[in-house]
Amino acid sequence: MVPEVDLDWFFENLLPPLPKGLDISTVIKQLEELGAITENGWTGFSCDPKAERRHEDILFAQLGPVFQAILDAKEGVVQSPITVGFRWKILKTSRRTQLASMYTCYTIAGPAEDTREQRDKIIYNLQQIMSLDPCRRFTFSTTMQNRQMRVWFACRGVVLTTKACDFLKDHHRLVHLFISFAFSSRKDFGWDPTIICIDPEFSSLDRRKRRVYEIEVRNDTGEAKFYKTVRILADYAADSTVSRATRAIWLVEDDKGDQYVLKDVWLDMDRLPEHEIRTQLLDDVLKECGPDDQATLKRHLLTPHICGKVFVDGVIDTTDGMMRKEVLQLSHASVFPLKLESIANPLRQSCDPASASVVTHSHSNRKSQTKPPTAILQQTLSFRHKYHYRIVFAEHGHTLFEEKSLWNVYIILTDLLTALHIIHRSGWVHRDISCGNVYSYDKDHPRGILGDLEYARRCDATEIHQLRTGTLDFMASEVISQSWDYLPIPPEDDDEDDIQPAPFAYNPLHDLESCWWLLVYILFHNEDASNVLSDPNCISQRQNLINSLFTRRPDTTWRSKFMRNYKAISIKHTGLSPSLAPAVRTISLMANRLIRAFAMAEEPYTSVTIRNTFLKEKVYDKILPLVNEDSPTRVEIQDIRLQLISKPVTGEKRKAEEEGGGEGVEGEQAPKYKKSR
Repeated sequence: MVPEVDLDWFFENLLPPLPKGLDISTVIKQLEELGAITENGWTGFSCDPKAERRHEDILFAQLGPVFQAILDAKEGVVQSPITVGFRWKILKTSRRTQLASMYTCYTIAGPAEDTREQRDKIIYNLQQIMSLDPCRRFTFSTTMQNRQMRVWFACRGVVLTTKACDFLKDHHRLVHLFISFAFSSRKDFGWDPTIICIDPEFSSLDRRKRRVYEIEVRNDTGEAKFYKTVRILADYAADSTVSRATRAIWLVEDDKGDQYVLKDVWLDMDRLPEHEIRTQLLDDVLKECGPDDQATLKRHLLTPHICGKVFVDGVIDTTDGMMRKEVLQLSHASVFPLKLESIANPLRQSCDPASASVVTHSHSNRKSQTKPPTAILQQTLSFRHKYHYRIVFAEHGHTLFEEKSLWNVYIILTDLLTALHIIHRSGWVHRDISCGNVYSYDKDHPRGILGDLEYARRCDATEIHQLRTGTLDFMASEVISQSWDYLPIPPEDDDEDDIQPAPFAYNPLHDLESCWWLLVYILFHNEDASNVLSDPNCISQRQNLINSLFTRRPDTTWRSKFMRNYKAISIKHTGLSPSLAPAVRTISLMANRLIRAFAMAEEPYTSVTIRNTFLKEKVYDKILPLVNEDSPTRVEIQDIRLQLISKPVTGEKRKAEEEGGGEGVEGEQAPKYKKSR
C-alpha cells in the first residue's frame, strides 16, 4: 500500500513550479480557441476509453497531440523554453497473449501507464528508475485507467500517488501537469546537479564502454572535490527504492589519476554519518583499550579521504526538501491499495516492454509464468526523513566473496575477528557483517578490512533505531527472530509466571555468528578449483542445503537447526568437496564454541549483558585459534583455490559491472544483494 494524497497538495508541493506569470485559465481559453477542447472534452477522445473499439495504443496516442496543443497554447501566453518532451512509446506487439506480465507504457520522462490490469507495475517502474539511474534524486509518473488519471512520486523516502482525477473533464489538471513537466528545470524534475554524465557512450556488449560520471563531494568546511567514475563496484538500491540501504559504490579517480572508493547513501535524519561514527568508535577504543589497539583497529577499518552531506543549491539534500512548501503528513493521507484487477478485453492491450521472462505463447487466457514484483511494495504507510551523504575511502580492495585463495580467506577472517574483538571490548557492536563489506586489501600483503559502520553503535545505546539490521544471509538467527534461542528453563518459583526473560538486544555474539555465516556461505558457494564436484548426489545435497540456509527470508528454522547440529557439519552431510574437509571442520568447531557462548550468556535468564556474552567465556580465545596462524588448518588449506559453483543461487552483492538503458543509468544482471533494515 502507498499513501494517497490530495491533488492540490501534490500539485502545490511536488510538481515542478509553473513558469512565472503563467495563468492556467488563460491557457485553457487558448485551447478552446484552437479547437483542442470542445464541449465534449479533448479532441481525439470522443467517448470513455473503456467504450472505445480502437486499440489502446491508438487511443492513448491522442495524448501526444494534446500535449503539443497545450504547448502551443501556452506559448501564446508566456514565452519560455521547453525542457522535457512528451515521448510516446509504441510497443512492439499489439496482440496481447498473456495476462499477468503485460501492460502499456506511456512515458513522460518516466513511466506512465494504463494500469487497467496491474497497477502495482508502476511501483516496479519507479523503482527501476531510482535504482538504476545514479543521477536521479526523485521521479514522477502517471497512470491512466479509463478516464481516471493519477500522478505518482518516488524518492528515497516515500512512494506516493494522488487521488484520481478525470483527465477528460478536469482540463485544468492535465494542462497544469503537462506544462509543469515540459518547462521544468532538471533539478525540479528530479535530476541531481552534483552528478554529471560526462561520457554517455555505452555498449551492453562491450565492458570497456561504460558511462562516466563526474561526482562532487564536499566536506564539512565546504571544500569540494570532483571525482570521475571508473566503474560501479556495487549498487544496493536494486531491491527497494525506499530503504535505509539505498546506496551506490564506485571506483573513482581524481584529477591526478589517484583511485579511491566513493559511497553514495541516503541516511535517516537522526543517524550520524559514517565518518562521525568511526571517530566516536576510535575514541572509545582509545579510552577502553589503549593506543595500540586503536592503531590496530585503524588498520582494519576503511580510511575516509573526504566526506560530507550533499548540497543542492546551497541547501543540504533531504527528502523533506523535495517538498517545496509543506512536508508530507501521512496522518492526512489515505491508503491506495495495489490490487490486481481483471481486464475485459486483453487483446486490446500491449505486451510488457520490460519483461525478459519466458512466457507461454497461447491465445487462451492462461496465466503467465512471470509473477508481478510484489516484494517491493510498502506494507505500511511510512515516510523516511533522510539526508544525502557521500564518503570517499582511501583503500580499494575486493570483497571477501571475491577472494579466491582459501588461505587468504582465513587471513581476512583472522583480521576481522581481531578488529571485532577490539570493537566489542570498547563496548560497541557492528551489526552488519556480510561478505559484501569485509574486504581484502593487499597493497603490501593480504589484510582484512571491515567497512560499513553505518549501523555500528554502543551496546548501551538507547537510540530509537533498535530494529533488526544486517544482511539476511549472514544475520544471526536470534537477530532474525528478535528472541533468545538459548535461554535455560525458567527457575521454579511460586511466582514463576512473573519471571520474564531479559528483553532482546543485539550483542557481540551476534556479530560473531555473522562471521561464522561468512565462512559457511563461502564454502557452500565455492568449491576447490582443483577438485570440482562431479557426483550428482553430492551436488544435489549441497544445493538443497543452499536453498534451505540462504533463502533471503526471515525464517530461522533451518539455519538454527544447522548450527545447533554442529556434529553433523561434515563432508558426508553437506555434499561439499572432500578437499574442503579442513575448512568444514573449522565451521563445525566454531559452531560448537558459539553455542556454548550463547548458552553461557543467556544462563542468567533475566539479564543478558555484554560482559556475559564474551568476557566471561573468553570466546575469542577459543575462536581465533581456529583460523589464525596458530591453526593447523592453515597448512591443510594453503593451496586451495576457490571457484564459484556452476549454478550459484544467491550472491553477495548486486554488482553493476554493466550498464543499461536511459539517461545516466547503470546496471547489470547479477546476483541480487538484499538488506533487511
